[in-house]
Amino acid sequence: MCRPWIWIWGVIPVAFLTAMAYFFVAPKLESQLSLDTAQALRGAGQEWANIKIKGRDVMLHGTAPNQEALDKAVDVARGVTGVRRVGQDVVLRVAN
Repeated sequence: MCRPWIWIWGVIPVAFLTAMAYFFVAPKLESQLSLDTAQALRGAGQEWANIKIKGRDVMLHGTAPNQEALDKAVDVARGVTGVRRVGQDVVLRVAN
């Protein structure tokens, strides 16, 4: 005999733990990823790159001096432990 109303005693703790992780762990993770990614980019000489973090995803912003610098910044950001995805909203500087 199936009694689905008993399942609620399992669902409530799982929902509570999920909410706790979302509200308390996610901001710490984003903060640490932001710090680690910024340090890695500065260490690689990519001072032009600004970052925004959402979850474990990194978005690069700024004006890259050339395509090689952009590619290097993306590679450096991908190499940071914990980063899942790297996107870009970057403008390339045009040579005169």
